[in-house]
Amino acid sequence: MVRNLLLVLIVISSLIVFGQNDILSMLRETEELSDLSRKVESSGLDVLLSGPGPFTLFAPINGAFAKLPPATGEKLSADASYSQRVLLYHIVSGKMTSQVIVQKPEIDTLLGQTLGIDARGGIRVDGSTIVVRDIQASNGIIHVIDSVIFPREEPDIAR
Repeated sequence: MVRNLLLVLIVISSLIVFGQNDILSMLRETEELSDLSRKVESSGLDVLLSGPGPFTLFAPINGAFAKLPPATGEKLSADASYSQRVLLYHIVSGKMTSQVIVQKPEIDTLLGQTLGIDARGGIRVDGSTIVVRDIQASNGIIHVIDSVIFPREEPDIAR
């Protein structure tokens, strides 16, 4: 995992040196974020993350998707609506650096639910650790996290 994170840093550093791309472009060009990139595109959120923003994205590395139970991984790949819901839980409106995040007990996501923040011994977002922080994009900022975070299930009130 350390080797993979070093590769993420190298690729992202080179993107920054050669000019800032939007969030979607940075996902597409970073091998360790390729699973996330594919899920963003298949869920229809590619337009959002290539748009003007600004957004803050908590981006799970490929290994985070590999750790999921098989049924959950399959559902994320097969069900675009479910995938979009989970991914919207990883996106916040506005550009939030790690310095801003640690000052808040929770952050509102584009899904309309909140992420819990724990800044003791690093920064944890809903239990996931930020492993690479403050990656600047032209339309926001990316924080790479070590696991996929899931929204709370909302009750079906139509019954």
